[in-house]
Amino acid sequence: MKSLLALACFMLSSNLLANTPLQSSKDSISVAGVSPQGVEVSALGMYEPAAQSKDCVFAEDKTSPNGALKILDIKAVAASGSYQLNMPVRGKRGSCSYVLTSVYMFVKSKSVYEPIRLDVDSADKDLLNFDSPKTMFCEFSASQAGLCQMADDIVEGAYKISSGRQQIQFDIKDSQEAPQTTDSN
Repeated sequence: MKSLLALACFMLSSNLLANTPLQSSKDSISVAGVSPQGVEVSALGMYEPAAQSKDCVFAEDKTSPNGALKILDIKAVAASGSYQLNMPVRGKRGSCSYVLTSVYMFVKSKSVYEPIRLDVDSADKDLLNFDSPKTMFCEFSASQAGLCQMADDIVEGAYKISSGRQQIQFDIKDSQEAPQTTDSN
């Protein structure tokens, strides 16, 4: 009886601990720019199988809330007034090819928390293209929650980018550095 219980525990634990990791490629999307010192810029890359195939079926995905979706977390803290994130555009999991589908970027400081979604090769016509360079101005000196806005518009929250290897310049600056607009009334 004890050996049956031990075998059941071993099978359950090995099933729960099974994990086929995502091996990322060297080709990447580089997001870099200037940022106030100490601001954390992080990104979550969402990867999905490139095609439906028997090679892309893993036992651990059946019990995972994310299914076959794999997430890669990359962080950068602006230590010297700049930051750089390199997000791989594809990867391999076992013999299954994976592709980057979305990047969720987060800008964090004491008073600012701003999420931005970059959709890779999105067919959504309502999304704006994330043209590089782009600048976002944030209220880092706010005593409560500070707001952010892009140089020419509000933060839309989601933008389109291409899946190819590329470099994106995304500067994050204090709102006090924003160009002053003149009212023409």
